[in-house]
Amino acid sequence: MKQISRSVRVAMFCLICLFAAGCTAKSRLAWHLSRANRYFLAGDYGKAEIEYLAAHRAAPNNALIMLRLGLIYSDDGRGLRAAYYLTEAHRLDTNNLEVRLRVARLMLADGLVQGARKEVLYVLNTIPDQPEGLRLLALSATGSEIAATRQRILQLQRRGGDKANLEVALASLSMREQDIKGAAAAYQRALAFD
Repeated sequence: MKQISRSVRVAMFCLICLFAAGCTAKSRLAWHLSRANRYFLAGDYGKAEIEYLAAHRAAPNNALIMLRLGLIYSDDGRGLRAAYYLTEAHRLDTNNLEVRLRVARLMLADGLVQGARKEVLYVLNTIPDQPEGLRLLALSATGSEIAATRQRILQLQRRGGDKANLEVALASLSMREQDIKGAAAAYQRALAFD
């Protein structure tokens, strides 16, 4: 009888240890995420990076962790690391507009114009006058897309969109066409609006 109760006690002890280890892992993840978010929002990206990396080890498929690491690396000029984490964040959360814009910016920098344009159009179909999206749309326009992009921007202007940002996008289109005078005029109008 003593033998059975001892076995039961050992089994219960093992179960408690396993349960406690699981709770500890979850609480450790929450602790690292809390600290990382606080540092990130305060702009202390060095400390935020350390905490997000610790959280990433505990939760390798967390879209927020991937996004924040991607943003930290992107803002710090570490393009390859930024591209990895932002691509993973995009894979995990395809509806995140901020991730799509960052991925589009990286694609455009790498010469992947059509991929960048696809990402930007997704964002602009959700938020038609998103300033960064308009700028990237203008920068990704080639050939016949320039005229279509100009029409889209002019339609937004008629609807009363953010005139300064729309003029900056028009200036970018003029630069794509190597129309320096048109670009200068659009930049002047943007300055007048803002």
